[in-house]
Amino acid sequence: MTNNPISLYKKLPYLSDSYTLLAHAASVIVIATIIMYVAAINFSLSFMTMDELNGLLNSYSDVYAGVTESGRASHFIAWIVVEPLTFYNPTTVELVPRFLSIIFLYLTLIIYLQSIFKSWLYSITFASIAIGGHLVDWQHNGMVAFFGSYNIFLAAFLLSLTIAKSHQITGGRRQIIVCLLLFASFPSEFFVGFSALCAIYFLIFEDKGNKSARPFIASILLYILLYLVFNFVLDVNTENALVRKEAMNNYIYGTVNSSFSIPNFLKGSWVYLSNSIPLSSFKINLGSFYPYIISSILVGYLLIYSRVKANIEKKNSIYELLLVASVLFVVPNMLISLQPTKLQWALTGSSNRYVFSYYSWIGFVFIMSLAAYCVSRKNAYALVLVAIITGPLVVNSMTSSITFTKPYKESTKKWLNLNVLLRDELAEDITVNEEYLIHPGITPIDEKYLSDFARKYYNKELTVLSDPSVGYNFGPRVLSFIEKIEGLSGYEEGGRWTEGKQTQFFFKQKLPDNFQLEIELSAAYGPNNGSDIVVNVGDWTGSFVARPKKSIVLTVNKTIETKEIAFLIPHPISPNELEQAADNRKLGIRFTHLSFESIK
Repeated sequence: MTNNPISLYKKLPYLSDSYTLLAHAASVIVIATIIMYVAAINFSLSFMTMDELNGLLNSYSDVYAGVTESGRASHFIAWIVVEPLTFYNPTTVELVPRFLSIIFLYLTLIIYLQSIFKSWLYSITFASIAIGGHLVDWQHNGMVAFFGSYNIFLAAFLLSLTIAKSHQITGGRRQIIVCLLLFASFPSEFFVGFSALCAIYFLIFEDKGNKSARPFIASILLYILLYLVFNFVLDVNTENALVRKEAMNNYIYGTVNSSFSIPNFLKGSWVYLSNSIPLSSFKINLGSFYPYIISSILVGYLLIYSRVKANIEKKNSIYELLLVASVLFVVPNMLISLQPTKLQWALTGSSNRYVFSYYSWIGFVFIMSLAAYCVSRKNAYALVLVAIITGPLVVNSMTSSITFTKPYKESTKKWLNLNVLLRDELAEDITVNEEYLIHPGITPIDEKYLSDFARKYYNKELTVLSDPSVGYNFGPRVLSFIEKIEGLSGYEEGGRWTEGKQTQFFFKQKLPDNFQLEIELSAAYGPNNGSDIVVNVGDWTGSFVARPKKSIVLTVNKTIETKEIAFLIPHPISPNELEQAADNRKLGIRFTHLSFESIK
């Protein structure tokens, strides 16, 4: 039976083979399931990161100003890719581009794997495992973060690899297409280095007449040239060249420039790597066992059937897939751990979420596809084991991801309602209540952000009536009922750290004599975890045990008028002192929420 590389369904002899017909039907079910799953995830979520929210307020001139400070010229290329994906009003229509970016990556994974294994069914199976098995939550949100732009970067790069070795597109046209696709991936500097590795691979292993390495070498040289010219122009026309150079160096390999520690670097890399595989939330629900059985049967049937058709024609293809899979699986986590802030996230337990966890998972699936292929050459039953493992894993990830998105439907409704209000309200000055600041689990939205948002997109002045009973979610800006805060570090993933022995909140109005103070922490650093934190309000003193991710409620009864709440940190200590990161801040606890309400 001949395998048709263009279509699963064109040749009529397939229809006479019941096994083949069943395999094709199973592949249609799998593809349809993945598309419906992606749609359910995408259209339930609005904004996932602070970068997305800030990006809505940035014009091209703002991007230029940012580049003059950071030195990341790739942001100009990113602007071209991200701008069509950006949405400020999360309607169904506005969310379609992000949905298409995920489908684009899904189809690209299929096409790339087919170029290796020469089997559409085998490729569909593993591409579906890659998309369906990826957890969408705060630790692994790559598929929907940054408006889905990282889907485009990876898809463009894999397509460039596929087309570079293709014999269907030849000559200068192929070179141009590959160069354009590579430049579409270069907003992430990771792919610039990746391209260099692939160019070396093509020079060593590919046929000399194929000239696959040329567009990779040309794209890298052109990128370097543009980068040097751009920075030369900036150095001539701006005065912050040293600041920009330092910022870029710190971004790329800041940990090495400071107190570099190989054990901490390896530990951080391992934290990011291990969290890219969706095992942490894997729980078999015996009450709904049928989906696990059905998924294992589908995956197993497709793998066993397509095993006959899967055929790596050249050993070079094995080397290529090993290179691509290994780089995707390992290198992103190492690059993240070279950045001081992100290394600190991993070492302190603040967050191990980053878009690169998505790439690592896809790299792991590529390795699994190659391992399954090689083992099944000798023993087809090995594919049954793969199906038994991956089927339930994918189902668990998909159900967990859908569960994760449910609370965000309310958040999406708020964004939609706010846009309708700003659009339809005739008055130029609009006042709304604080409910628009509350978004479950999402990066905190504050008054200033909403005001800037209304001014940019609707040319209206928006005022948010903040309420202490709703509280402060420790976003990058302080709410209006707070006068100032002392002893609190800047905003980062998961809230804001106390800095030093004491953190003081000064409020604009006098505090009630009797009130309930509610506090939530996301982390307690080092020896502060489990320690008593003393709270002073006027002549009242209380305490609580620093336990992350638990709501703490204190009943305050004071007799002296005051506008201040002070928290005393027992063991302020820096990550540098613990040899965990190049960070000299004396950290204590990290707040995610503070509110108070008067007791009558």
